Amino acid sequence: MASAGQPVTAAAPVALVTGASGLLGARVADLLGRRGIPTAHHYANRNPSPAPGLPQISVRADLGNSSEVEAMMDEVRERLGPVGILVHCAATAADGLIIDQDEKTWREVVDVNLVGAYRVIRCALPSMVRRRYGRIVVASSPSALRGVPGQSAYASAKAGLLGLVRTLAAEYAPRNILVNAVTPGFMDSELTVDVSEQARAAILARTVRNRPLDPALAAEAVLFLLDNDAVTGHNLVVDGGFSLC
Repeated sequence: MASAGQPVTAAAPVALVTGASGLLGARVADLLGRRGIPTAHHYANRNPSPAPGLPQISVRADLGNSSEVEAMMDEVRERLGPVGILVHCAATAADGLIIDQDEKTWREVVDVNLVGAYRVIRCALPSMVRRRYGRIVVASSPSALRGVPGQSAYASAKAGLLGLVRTLAAEYAPRNILVNAVTPGFMDSELTVDVSEQARAAILARTVRNRPLDPALAAEAVLFLLDNDAVTGHNLVVDGGFSLC
């Protein structure tokens, strides 16, 4: 894999990282910026404030709103250029047994995690097709690979992303557009802040090292997928063995 200081390509395109105010998205966006790649940090509520001195901007959009997504993509195009690298880390969760969840809440989780990815990717693809270059990585979850009680909406959305990745990889490989997923394990983040100590201990006990995943390792996995021209349609699992059993 290329080192953190090397560009993804000789003529690096513009990158967009959704969910850049989150733990994984922030790491990925920072690494891309430090490679000298013009990078847009997307956020919904909390401005990620990109590091000064790097070719980076922050852009806001509700990924559940098509008009806002389109406006965000227009802003990135006007300020930095057409997006050639897209990393989708934006996510939301609302855990609960399906019998206790109303349809509105269930749909909102799927809308941001799965349909939001569709909206962003659909806006980014035309310029990638024209330039015959594109790299897309989406963040899935171990919940997509094995049953986790209380996560029916989140797991359904994250599993849907894996199907989306495989389909787009087959559709756009002839245009030199590679589409992959990364599945990071349990990290101490905003999405897991409400997990009880008992549940947290049970999750970590199923991992090889019995500790939360270092987000830097997940970010390096994303960069590996962006760098490797031989990989497409793949889901790179970085969860310390959690999804094995």
